[in-house]
Amino acid sequence: MTSATLEQQFERYGPAYRWLVTLAGMIGAMTMVLSATMVNVAVPSIMGAFGVGQDMAQWAATAFIATMVASQLLNTWMVQAFGQRLAYTMTLVIFIIGSFVCLTSPTIEVLIIGRIMQGFSAGVIQPLVMATIISVFPADRRGFAMGLYGMGVTLAPSFGPLAGGITIDALTWRHIFIAPLPLVAIAFSMGLVFMPGKKFSRKLPDFDWTGFILLGTALVCLMTGVGNGQRWGWGSDGIMMLFMIGLIAASGFVYWQAHARAPLLDLTLFLNPRFASVMIIAFAFGAGNFATNYAIPVFTQAVQGFTPTKAGMVLVPAGLLLVTMIPFSGRLADRV
Repeated sequence: MTSATLEQQFERYGPAYRWLVTLAGMIGAMTMVLSATMVNVAVPSIMGAFGVGQDMAQWAATAFIATMVASQLLNTWMVQAFGQRLAYTMTLVIFIIGSFVCLTSPTIEVLIIGRIMQGFSAGVIQPLVMATIISVFPADRRGFAMGLYGMGVTLAPSFGPLAGGITIDALTWRHIFIAPLPLVAIAFSMGLVFMPGKKFSRKLPDFDWTGFILLGTALVCLMTGVGNGQRWGWGSDGIMMLFMIGLIAASGFVYWQAHARAPLLDLTLFLNPRFASVMIIAFAFGAGNFATNYAIPVFTQAVQGFTPTKAGMVLVPAGLLLVTMIPFSGRLADRV
């Protein structure tokens, strides 16, 4: 199949192309977010299967989120290097491989490796889909389009634990890692057809390896320190060393991004008060949303004795209420 550019896709499908590519992207993005929270309801089962504590089992969720954060900064480079179609489908293939690694994992360490692969895919796909939607809609309709996108990716985290709980009760905890694959197959097929491509170029764009390594080091050290602080002791040498290395790496990342020729993150964006305020709100929302989606399924099973399905159902009402508000925010954005 030839790699049709955005203009060629519009010529082929007309105005309906906007909705076709939006649907293709939303299925992929929703599946990524769904997979992020499906595992939360399986944490008690993972602890029992591998004979580990929660401090180790929680990495099945934490490794996914940490890798997703880091790989989001790879999106621009991957699109420039390979185009939206190849970047989208290639990361879906990585997600599929990671799913089977999780399914067959003999140890918790192998399971975490599989979750890292899945998290990498999720981090690339979500901003890629957002950028694609923005590129196909006119400026006065982008808020509405992003509102639709937001409905999908906001609903998925709340229904992830429920889907995971049903899967665990009907099959086993391992099957939650392959349960989303039918949706991934649909997203892959639609991505091949509707995602815009690019003209082939032999020269790849520059990549900021130094910045990426610094960011990865900061995330791993800080999250490992937070995750093991209670078990090792917050004042222990190991935890203090992790925090020190993490803070040094984070400071180095900020400094390097301000001076690099091709930075992963344009820090000048944060000089815009509107952008900075939106990022603060998004951070607060994300922290609260993912924290509750992890803590509630674990608490309701370990303390209250809920089944995985009942534990997942607890999160559904809040998710439905949140989704009903998102279309209004999209329309409001078009008017601002």
